[in-house]
Amino acid sequence: MMKMKSMLCSVLAASMLLGIAGCGTKKDDGKIKVEIGNWAAETADPAVIEKLDKEVAEFEKLHPDIEIKGNAFGYDTKTFNVMASSGQLPETLDTFFTEMDQIIKSGYAADVTDALKENGLFDQLNPDVLEIASDKNGRVFGFPKEAYAIGLVINKKLFKEAGLVEANGTPKIPQTYAELAEYSKIIKEKTGKAGFVLPTTENGGGWVFMNIAWSKGVEFEEQQSDGSWKAVFDTPQFKEAIQYVKDMKWKYDALPDNKVINIEEQRKIFGIGQAAMTLASPDIVNTLVSKYGMNKDDVYFARVPGDSAGRYAQMGGGITIFSAANTDKQHDAAIKWLMFKGRTPVIDKDTEAMLRSNFETTISDGGVVFPKEFFTVWLSEERNKKYEEIAAEYANVDMANYEDYAGFKDVTLRPEESACCQQLYAVLDGVIQAVITDKDANIDSLTKTAVNDFQKNHLDKMN
Repeated sequence: MMKMKSMLCSVLAASMLLGIAGCGTKKDDGKIKVEIGNWAAETADPAVIEKLDKEVAEFEKLHPDIEIKGNAFGYDTKTFNVMASSGQLPETLDTFFTEMDQIIKSGYAADVTDALKENGLFDQLNPDVLEIASDKNGRVFGFPKEAYAIGLVINKKLFKEAGLVEANGTPKIPQTYAELAEYSKIIKEKTGKAGFVLPTTENGGGWVFMNIAWSKGVEFEEQQSDGSWKAVFDTPQFKEAIQYVKDMKWKYDALPDNKVINIEEQRKIFGIGQAAMTLASPDIVNTLVSKYGMNKDDVYFARVPGDSAGRYAQMGGGITIFSAANTDKQHDAAIKWLMFKGRTPVIDKDTEAMLRSNFETTISDGGVVFPKEFFTVWLSEERNKKYEEIAAEYANVDMANYEDYAGFKDVTLRPEESACCQQLYAVLDGVIQAVITDKDANIDSLTKTAVNDFQKNHLDKMN
């Protein structure tokens, strides 16, 4: 009886296994499966999705052992740690320079030093940018994507209406923040438009304000001998910088009436001609022209103004990280995909075709193409020369409008703050909103509250 029962159990078990297999158990096809973050959402323009599908098909034809899948998740300080700790991150994810230190310490990003070397990328990347993606031992945890520096964006048309032009017709560029305030007041009086637009929310206010504060000598944080961080901006210089923002609103009447402005709203206000100046990186130009219909010839880019401590332009950028939960083979496959997409120092025929396709798409979408990159993460002069040769065929802007910016004369390029930078931006947003909504806002009190908030709620939690 026991023998019969044992045989019956064996038959039933075998039948169940066959049944499961017959119901469509997915067989491992041996391919390296890679999920790429920052992918176009399902609701994106069908033309964008079609282009991506075509690229995936071309890539998988070149690499039949790799399977690419898109994931629309993008980096967000509020959701990243939850996704990472639960193992839900896609293989690649774009993040900011500011986040790398914490991401590396958290263990969520993979060490891709060897993968970069094996694909011939390591020695070709700008060491200053690569350092941002590295730990203290020189191991690399990300693939630099792009770098930028903040400049002063000017609406030439509004400057002309306000009479703020040189004899040759070019805008009178404010050399100091005091001049920027004076010009803003004149523009408001002569045109009725805001002289300057400053973001106030979603970290945008702090991001732009940082440049103003540094020019006045503000230091925001300091690393102690034990490795911990201390908030150090309860200073006369910081209060002076905040007073400047307050004066832009209440003394000069230079800011837009809208007090809740994120980066996209900043671009919209400027792009539709409702403000004459703002601080931004050059990538703003495509949005101004293609999305908001601004005449590309009305955009003028200049160096940031200066103040008592000098001219400081914030340098930032993007880095692609790779999920530490995945394998070396997946990291290598993902790097090959990024190289296929043009992230390579070697511009071969396939990369050239990709670049040309991107330029053509930009032009057809009503955007702008510059004849060169203002910053490049690559050391290869041959690569950069080849890029400029290709870009020159599509360039549709007058570089005379960018010469003052591109020279960076007397400008100190400074990387974003090292510790909890995005959180610092959010804290600064609150101070900015307070002084532009309340004429009687107490700057001493706001400063102490902001320093305490940043220290206790952010730096102390990191230390």
